[in-house]
Amino acid sequence: MGEITESIREILEIIAITIVYAPLYIAMLIMVWICSKSGITRICRTTMRIAHIIYKIRKKLRDVFG
Repeated sequence: MGEITESIREILEIIAITIVYAPLYIAMLIMVWICSKSGITRICRTTMRIAHIIYKIRKKLRDVFG
């Protein structure tokens, strides 16, 4: 019974992380696409900073949750 509860909790954590990060990834991909189509370097730099922050947060979450 304890194993089932643990599995459900892990699945819910994965779903929660996906819900939080999916819009961020989509926004990031759109920004990178716009950046590649036009020569707007300021947007490009901002996008890369955001992507780096998201990556750091994701890495910390992965360390915490395993």
